[in-house]
Amino acid sequence: MRSPHLLAVALVVLAMSPCLAQPSSAIAGEDWGTAWFPEWQLYLRVPPDWRLDCPLPASEARLISPQGTEIAIRLWIGTQEVSAEEAAQEYEQTLGAEARGAHPSEQALVSAGGLRGLWFTVEGDPGERPLLAYVVYTAGTKRVALAVRGIKGHETAARQRLEATAASLRLGVVSAPLTTAPSVETPPSGETTPPTTTPSLPPPPPAGVPVSPPVPLPATNRVVMAGFLLTVPEGWRTSLERGTLWVEKPGEPIGYFLWPARAGEEETGPADLPARWAAEAGLELDLRSPAVQQGNIFFGLGNLTRGVPVAAAIYAWAEREVALVMGVYAPPAAWDQTAQTAKWLGETRTLGWRPAEPPPVETPQIWVDPSGEISLRLPAQWKAQGEVRQYNRRPVIAITARGGDMEFAWYHPFTPAFRDFTPILQAMGETEGSRYREADGEDYLRILGWRSPPQFVEYLLAQPFERLREACVERSVASKEVAALLPGEEGLHEGAVVWVKGTREGRPREVVYLVATASLPLRDGAFRWQAAFCSLEYPPGKQVEALPVLRALATGAQVEHPRSAIGLQLAPLVRALPGAVSEVAVALGATRSPTSLLGAGYEPAAAERPPRWSVAEGLDQWRALLALPEVQKRLASGGLD
Repeated sequence: MRSPHLLAVALVVLAMSPCLAQPSSAIAGEDWGTAWFPEWQLYLRVPPDWRLDCPLPASEARLISPQGTEIAIRLWIGTQEVSAEEAAQEYEQTLGAEARGAHPSEQALVSAGGLRGLWFTVEGDPGERPLLAYVVYTAGTKRVALAVRGIKGHETAARQRLEATAASLRLGVVSAPLTTAPSVETPPSGETTPPTTTPSLPPPPPAGVPVSPPVPLPATNRVVMAGFLLTVPEGWRTSLERGTLWVEKPGEPIGYFLWPARAGEEETGPADLPARWAAEAGLELDLRSPAVQQGNIFFGLGNLTRGVPVAAAIYAWAEREVALVMGVYAPPAAWDQTAQTAKWLGETRTLGWRPAEPPPVETPQIWVDPSGEISLRLPAQWKAQGEVRQYNRRPVIAITARGGDMEFAWYHPFTPAFRDFTPILQAMGETEGSRYREADGEDYLRILGWRSPPQFVEYLLAQPFERLREACVERSVASKEVAALLPGEEGLHEGAVVWVKGTREGRPREVVYLVATASLPLRDGAFRWQAAFCSLEYPPGKQVEALPVLRALATGAQVEHPRSAIGLQLAPLVRALPGAVSEVAVALGATRSPTSLLGAGYEPAAAERPPRWSVAEGLDQWRALLALPEVQKRLASGGLD
């Protein structure tokens, strides 16, 4: 892509684009908006009448004009600092063939925030909306790219929009906590330093002074906060309180809210969710007869007390592992404003959420098993033992490691495998626990009836080699990710996170097990099954410290010879372990009733960490609900009588 005659190419580009670092005079006087994304720490100017869309993944956004011109914005973070040219090479990998006609400019760019970057003009793209140009900036380990795709015949105008938007870009650090998201601001003329604090909000009006609704409607901006992309009217406050995200007009109880939740172990219908939300939010809610209640959605009208009593329209949705409660509210005298507020709420998009990453644990030691097939990264002062060995012509992992007051075990799969205790074996006088062999040259099986993961842990606790005493299963949470420790194309296949309590040498101990049980393929014989598990034992009360250690051990496992015959068999076992371990955090957050995904233990998803939970479908159903005439009538005209 990079021509050896770079200088000659650059001169042509400079002649076509005389100003790359500042907005052209043709658009400098237009009424541009601005946007500030707290979670990206990104600030830029938005062309007039353009809308901002932020689909998955969370590291991407798009500015789209009414005519269809599009500026794509991408933010990614590397492991080390690189030059703008090296960052451009990374970005070009995502563009693929589109970047073949790109020519770099020799003139370095400097944005309003002092970021240095490179400009590339693209020629020869035959598409309907061809890629015309892109800009790449670097700031430490962060990389930012903006690319414009335009309509044929309007290439020059599209590049000018990109120039102005790219020149305005700034990256800063928000010193305010996430519980108060910054609103959008317009920088004073000549300002060149990025904002480092939350833009100030106007003080609320004095008590007793009436506030009239704005006419015309206020301008709006798109703000990323707590896993949502929100439409926020200028001057409105955003806040996160007790698991609920609020967007509210200052000085008046008018606004909207969202409460995304992880479903509880007990089944909760959508009609029951508003009361559950109000209890967690610490609010009083009095719902009247619902306007809509069908399937997995609920829509009702009533009264809500948020400091002062207000009228409210409440929507609830539930589906499998997630739930959503959201709504609009206003004083009865200002109820006509909720029609517009509901539309702003309908523009919300979600990035989704994942379990929060535990803090990293340093693993400076590398231990290789005696067979030389597998290695572990160990925390300081830890010791490991065990090996990879053969069982029925397949490699199996049997490793333990110990450090301080914690002990790790990994048996994948556990051996021996099992022969189900069928009626035929019972009639033959066999008993559970005895050996079973079907063919010469085959390692023996253990006769044992099928066990679910919690039942298999109980089996382990009863074995003579188990050193834990007075042990019992306290709790278990089923998990498909843990089941993936073993293949399960045929027959039974289960997985679970299981917690155990007991004593060792008179001291109380706790153990978390990740256990999978699955039928063996029929090619290995009928009525056979196997189990696999890893576990971490720790003192009571140290569950928070144990989880990062378990994650570090799981992610630090590596196959030493991945191209060998044994390495190819071991690779699926090693790859499955981190995903199973991540389920411990998921299981820890499981509760009997729905709980907010905006609380401790959860974080917004990102490009490199896709969502585990999403309420996108619930938001879609809200937009469909807004199209119903009955709902429109209630929100547009009616009050709640």
